[in-house]
Amino acid sequence: LLVRSLGSLGSLYRHLGQFTLSTRLLESALDLASTLDDRAAIAACCSGLGLAYSGWALEYIRESVVAFCTYSCLAIDWHLRAKAAFHLLGDLFNVQVAHMRVAGEHSEQKANHKAIEHLNFALLVANKRRDLASQAECHRQIGCEFQTLAQHRQAIKEHEQDLELSLRQDDAQAEGQACRNLGVSYVALKQFAKGLKLLRHAERVAQSGSNWAAAALAMNEIG
Repeated sequence: LLVRSLGSLGSLYRHLGQFTLSTRLLESALDLASTLDDRAAIAACCSGLGLAYSGWALEYIRESVVAFCTYSCLAIDWHLRAKAAFHLLGDLFNVQVAHMRVAGEHSEQKANHKAIEHLNFALLVANKRRDLASQAECHRQIGCEFQTLAQHRQAIKEHEQDLELSLRQDDAQAEGQACRNLGVSYVALKQFAKGLKLLRHAERVAQSGSNWAAAALAMNEIG
């Protein structure tokens, strides 16, 4: 009970942006969980610490590169510990989540190839779980990393997979995202007719679902 209380308080202070107190509480919870050999609590505390250091890193993303990288690397370390702990529990969903969180940190650090590596690990787990939505999300994020690297042919392969999976799930919002991402890459490759067709489709899908933010993004790309 004490472990859960400390962990809950740590998460609460993280949401309040009080990261020093959050990490202290979560580390205390982790120490106690380790003493009790409570593996589920150990995994949860490691994950919580990863999220806390990730939030802390974002506080410095525009102010100090050194501070940002320090906290972001700590976040990666804790998410990797969480991944290992969840693996011992056989919790594949949270193993996948940990890989995606590590990928997110690498992406913020502009280490896009490392982000892609962890997203591919997450995709392997999603495939094992036969989770179509997670598979689509992994392909989407891998595609976006390739777009950041201006590797648009690789990005298109990933976004096409995302589109196929989104259609299989009848997920209109995901379909629209995939079409917009495909449109962006085709335009970057100067295949303007194909790109504009996809972007206009993305805009229509977003408008039909009253997703005005997504519609605005597509319209902005159409220019």
